[in-house]
Amino acid sequence: MSDASGRQLSLIARPRILVTGFGSFPGVPENPTTDLVCSLPRRIMGLKVHRRVLPVSWERSSQVLTRAVDRVVPHLVLMLGVATQEATGRLETRACNRLDGRPDGDGALMLPGPIVPTRGIEHTLNCHWPIDEFVKALHVKGHHIVSSTNAGRYLCNHTYYNAFSCPASAGVGFLHVSPGAWTGRYDPRRKLLIDLIRALDLWLRA
Repeated sequence: MSDASGRQLSLIARPRILVTGFGSFPGVPENPTTDLVCSLPRRIMGLKVHRRVLPVSWERSSQVLTRAVDRVVPHLVLMLGVATQEATGRLETRACNRLDGRPDGDGALMLPGPIVPTRGIEHTLNCHWPIDEFVKALHVKGHHIVSSTNAGRYLCNHTYYNAFSCPASAGVGFLHVSPGAWTGRYDPRRKLLIDLIRALDLWLRA
């Protein structure tokens, strides 16, 4: 059996997605992505959903993500963060090897500069998901979502950049959601997230 055939069988037999949010951090005492992730059902269409909340920590966030990936062995990793924006959601097309060093949730500081010192500060890692197709399909469903080439320079971008080294066979992606208090199961951000996961499931099986 070829490697490609084996991968396809694996995707059909055990489709799993790991969805992560973040905890609180300076200026955001209640991060809506915590509730968003925890509210997800354990299965959405054909995907088994695994949920984790990552600490907003320069040192620990990528470590916790790596342990979760090792345990779940997901085909897809979808990370969530919160950002000030007009859109309900913003799909990030890439992560950049750059951080600004602001204090994290632990109060720790990092010096501004590259995330990986052996790479150039402008180095980027690109999501290979068909983001433009997802955005168009989600617009049809009435969601206010855009794509973005700038995931910021804080923990969202930092963890996203490091996540590209995770062995998720169908890749990793990042969704920024708008700020504001969690309003329950009918929160528009939750509806958007579930429809995005459905779109990922259809793409995975195409």
